[in-house]
Amino acid sequence: MTEKTSIEQLANVAHTLSNEIDMGGVKDVAKLCEQYAQTEKAIDQADQLKKELTTMKEKLSYELIPQAMQELGLQTLELKTGEKISIKPLLRVTPKVEDRPVVYQWLRDNGFGDLVKNIISASFGKGEDAMAENFKQEVQKLGLLPKQEEKVEPSTLRAFVNEQVVEKGRDDLPLDKFGAFIGQQTKITKG
Repeated sequence: MTEKTSIEQLANVAHTLSNEIDMGGVKDVAKLCEQYAQTEKAIDQADQLKKELTTMKEKLSYELIPQAMQELGLQTLELKTGEKISIKPLLRVTPKVEDRPVVYQWLRDNGFGDLVKNIISASFGKGEDAMAENFKQEVQKLGLLPKQEEKVEPSTLRAFVNEQVVEKGRDDLPLDKFGAFIGQQTKITKG
């Protein structure tokens, strides 16, 4: 099944279903339920098609087009339609939740601990505003167990990886733990 065929089929199913939903022509609830099930199935198919198209787009954008343009020594290309294609550097940094403690410890061990924010907080209920005001000084006396969270702002982590790896050429960062992807991305500018 080609993309065009899939899209046309989904469009036809949607059109047919919308034409059939006519309360005057529907004789019983079973018919409505069948239409509902068909609509749900069409939505699932459309979702699956969207995932497949997104995967294809990413492969074209991050791999195939940059490789082809690099092999030809091109940085930009203008299509007959007027759109300009260019290749731009891409850096994504998104550590998995389970890898964050490793990343934070690596930052501390390598002199970048100041990037890690250590947040301690406690939740107060309705009418406990006075207690909240005294929280900093009275945590132990109040018997509260504060919640602790560590984090590095995503933009800070991305800028750090860019500075250390891209700009300075550092190669000892555990990029897999940082969830870092360094590559190229295709950009299309309308003409």
